[in-house]
Amino acid sequence: MSKSLGNVISPETIIKESNAEVLRLMLLGSEFTKDMRIGKEVTKQTKIIYLKLRNTLRYLCGNLIDYSFSPSLIKNLNPFEKYLLQEIWTEERKYSQLYKKYRINLVLKELMNFITQKLSPIILETYKNTLYTLHKNDKKRRQAQTILFFSSLLLIKTLFPIIPQTSEEAHYFLFKKFILENIVKLEEIRNSVSQNLISMKKRRETLQLLKLRKRIIKEIDEKVKTTN
Repeated sequence: MSKSLGNVISPETIIKESNAEVLRLMLLGSEFTKDMRIGKEVTKQTKIIYLKLRNTLRYLCGNLIDYSFSPSLIKNLNPFEKYLLQEIWTEERKYSQLYKKYRINLVLKELMNFITQKLSPIILETYKNTLYTLHKNDKKRRQAQTILFFSSLLLIKTLFPIIPQTSEEAHYFLFKKFILENIVKLEEIRNSVSQNLISMKKRRETLQLLKLRKRIIKEIDEKVKTTN
């Protein structure tokens, strides 16, 4: 792009055609040690990423409208749910280390990998029927909501420095408070849960089950394709 050639896109244009959050996402998601690519195609791709993040937060919050966290809920989690919670802690630590190194673009990359490889196909897909078919106070439904609750906190905390308005809206929906007013409460929730929820043996068993699940789903999909 060259200003003399008149083919630049101003920040105001991006904000007008998309919004300020898309602009923030595009800038902070870029590799700051290299020349930045800005154009209509990059803006379009960034908008798709933003909508994915926003819609994921909307889905999580929408399924937590009747949920209130209590540390006692952690005790009722089964080994699979403890494994998922452990994975969320692992992701959180990973993003924290990247932030300390100012590798915000890698934070976004890793977060999108988490959403597309773990959150959507495993967590959300596993609990879809549980959330919609069981009674709102059913024990299994509350356990599923607990995993969704900590997933939403992971996204909110990770995205707050990048897309603060969207993160703030999601946080306010859950707590009816702004993030900076609720830091102590968030830390209390975080510290109320042990980071060593599951043994290495149970973790290996869960990973094996997930591999088997993936293989079964693949075989079912292939069978459906051949019968259609």
